[in-house]
Amino acid sequence: MRDDKEIVHTPNLQIDKLPPYLPELNLVEHLWQWLRRHACRNRMFLTLDEVMKTLTANLNTLSINQRKQLFHCNNILHYK
Repeated sequence: MRDDKEIVHTPNLQIDKLPPYLPELNLVEHLWQWLRRHACRNRMFLTLDEVMKTLTANLNTLSINQRKQLFHCNNILHYK
């Protein structure tokens, strides 16, 4: 692995250090937020199996376009 000092800098390349926690750049954080709002809001689950069934059912209702919007990325899913 290369150290930052070894990287060749070019005029069209900018290297930025990111903070250790940046949820807006972590795509799965958008998914967890959506699930908290739509699948788990105001719910009390008695078993882990009930949680898994609820999450799975809600994830299965998402269309490809909804997934793309959720992740703010049109090329993340390549389905026909």
